[in-house]
Amino acid sequence: PDRRCKGYFWEETLYEGPKLSIGPRLVAANGVTEINSPSDLTELNTRSADLALAEICRLLPAAPEDIRELTLLKRGMTNTTFRFLHEGQPCIVRIPTGQSSIRLCRRREGQVYRALEGRGICEDVLCFEEATGVKLSRFLKDVRPCDPQNHQDVARCMTLLRSFHQANIQTAHTFDL
Repeated sequence: PDRRCKGYFWEETLYEGPKLSIGPRLVAANGVTEINSPSDLTELNTRSADLALAEICRLLPAAPEDIRELTLLKRGMTNTTFRFLHEGQPCIVRIPTGQSSIRLCRRREGQVYRALEGRGICEDVLCFEEATGVKLSRFLKDVRPCDPQNHQDVARCMTLLRSFHQANIQTAHTFDL
């Protein structure tokens, strides 16, 4: 972090002299959806759910009637995530957005999932498609982040982190932001 900005509100860091400088974020026309009303948002969510259902059915494979309770969980910068039931089992489908290929290498992500497979370290990945980044996995029930104020939580996390480190799991690449 720039020490010159310490103690300022974030908006104040955007000033260059008396002028507020916020540059535009340029995106392709097909990467934007205009939303002017609640019904526009409902239509967008319906299209997203239809795409998710098609991807789920293609990858499992399954018929649309075999997929129940398809629910939007999260729409983020790199992914849209839905929860659903298949054969009574709760699952997740993660569908990348247009910007994700700029930020992430799905081939490397696939290498990581293969290295972690069967170790109980991450969710049970049912299908991961490197070409598209679409991932199907089992939904983890009763999972929550570590509470940094709870010493027992932190101790358990450190024990797991230590055992993960000692497992010396490696891939052919390094992670570099």
